[in-house]
Amino acid sequence: MGKDIHGLYKEFSSFYEAADTVHIASTKARIASIGKTDAQISAQALQIAMASKALREHEKELKDILFYSGNAPVWEEMQAERTRMKKERDFLEKEDAKQKQKDKEMKVAFVMNTLWIVGASAIIIPLVSVAFHVITNRGF
Repeated sequence: MGKDIHGLYKEFSSFYEAADTVHIASTKARIASIGKTDAQISAQALQIAMASKALREHEKELKDILFYSGNAPVWEEMQAERTRMKKERDFLEKEDAKQKQKDKEMKVAFVMNTLWIVGASAIIIPLVSVAFHVITNRGF
């Protein structure tokens, strides 16, 4: 309680880094669960749940410290900024996904147009060649 708000910065930072680590581990565990036994999956689920519970409790403690030290507005501002940043990140990720999809569609369109040109050339060039041969050899 004797720590001022600036002294708590490292604690908040390490807490949210740990929360990200648990979230990433949870996501990887879901992906890696293919081929595991039920017991292994259960043990892993318990481990993730316990880590998640500990993080929630730690976050509550950090919130309480801020509130009891008279820094409730800092907590509320941090939550608002956190929400804003998450929305911004989600928006940028969606925009990035849209751009990747557009790029993919452009590549497909390029390949299709190239195939159309090659196919048309495969038909037109022999026809023009035959027509030219017929026209030029008519007089013989």
